[in-house]
Amino acid sequence: MGSKRKSQRRKVVPKVVPKGTPKVVPKGTPKVVPLYKIRYNNFYNAFSNQDVEMMNYETLCGFLFVIASAPETVHPFEFIPVIFNAEDMEECAESLGSEKEAKEFFGAVTDCFNDILSGVRKNEPQLPLGYDDKDDPVQIFETDDHPLSFWASGFVTGCLFIEDCWDSEILEELDFRAELGSTSMVLSVFSEKSLAEAFMKEVEKTNFKKFAQLMHSLIPDAIKSYAYIGWSIHEATLKVQGKKESN
Repeated sequence: MGSKRKSQRRKVVPKVVPKGTPKVVPKGTPKVVPLYKIRYNNFYNAFSNQDVEMMNYETLCGFLFVIASAPETVHPFEFIPVIFNAEDMEECAESLGSEKEAKEFFGAVTDCFNDILSGVRKNEPQLPLGYDDKDDPVQIFETDDHPLSFWASGFVTGCLFIEDCWDSEILEELDFRAELGSTSMVLSVFSEKSLAEAFMKEVEKTNFKKFAQLMHSLIPDAIKSYAYIGWSIHEATLKVQGKKESN
């Protein structure tokens, strides 16, 4: 697989996503901040005063969720440059400076990815950062720095990056195409209002508030569905490859 991937967006097809919800931490439970989040945010804050483009933590998590759910393996040397909006790993290393900093940064990203991947493999993906079922979905679009918007933005970036990983014949054979489209719409809709309005027209809805509320309510099911589709195809592909190698 090369490091360059297609960036053309595929239209989504609306469809009710299957039931099932990810595990939710009970309210009132103290949240333990992962060490990798602290380390990553330290780098992000340090680079914010420099001429270096870099995803914030929420955007990173949305992006890595897509990478973890991809139907084929995407290697770190392929996706890490995207975090910096860089051409390759060499350009990333130049931005990071010393070898020690590079090692710490790559370690933070890898730990974050592995945590997300663990949830995907168990079909218990983490809910998007910033998701709260008590939120007013319309207000999310009115907030410049809402965590869910950043997460959705990272999700969109990830979808564009791995677009050529999806095999249309396999999607058709397993009847996943429409489901993949609907879940992608739900998980990306809060990235920006113009995209949400475009989706609303596509599904022939006219009330933006009701549309936003519907999309928001489907997020827990959608993230579980997206992870299931990608990982199911990934595992099936590995089994086929294993049989070919054994013959």
